[in-house]
Amino acid sequence: AKIESGRMETLAEEFSVSSLVEQVVETVQPLVDKNHNRLEVELGEELGEARQDLTKLRQSLLNLLSNASKFTSQGVIKLRAERETREDGDWLLLAVSDSGIGIAADKLDQVFEDFGQGESTTSRDYGGTGLGLPISRRFCRMLGGDLEVQSTRGEGSTFTIRVPASLPGEA
Repeated sequence: AKIESGRMETLAEEFSVSSLVEQVVETVQPLVDKNHNRLEVELGEELGEARQDLTKLRQSLLNLLSNASKFTSQGVIKLRAERETREDGDWLLLAVSDSGIGIAADKLDQVFEDFGQGESTTSRDYGGTGLGLPISRRFCRMLGGDLEVQSTRGEGSTFTIRVPASLPGEA
């Protein structure tokens, strides 16, 4: 409700990107293990520091990893973190890929709708409310970036967070 009404604010703080990744991996490891998955982490060179809303970024990344863990069984989940320099500044790229159930092409847009879970049986079979991805996308957009998905039914999915390394409007 706070997001929808525009009452949710961002709070920029300085943090190490590799430390963020380490904390999130430590938190999500029990979920990864639960379905006998393997988590592979790839850290790009020079991840450095960021000045972003750490809480919203962490929550979005945790959501992506917990979803990957939930929808993958005896598979591989990959977390790739990179920093890219573009004309408009440095950007963080946090991509979560899995070898799970994937999403049908005609259902991809639905995963970002409130309570939309791609397939009608997803909630019954896997649990969840269908709010994690919509909230994560809204957070990423509040941080000046976006959350995108690529997926193939039966082969897995990749969700990619792209946000500027410095929260827009911050010095």
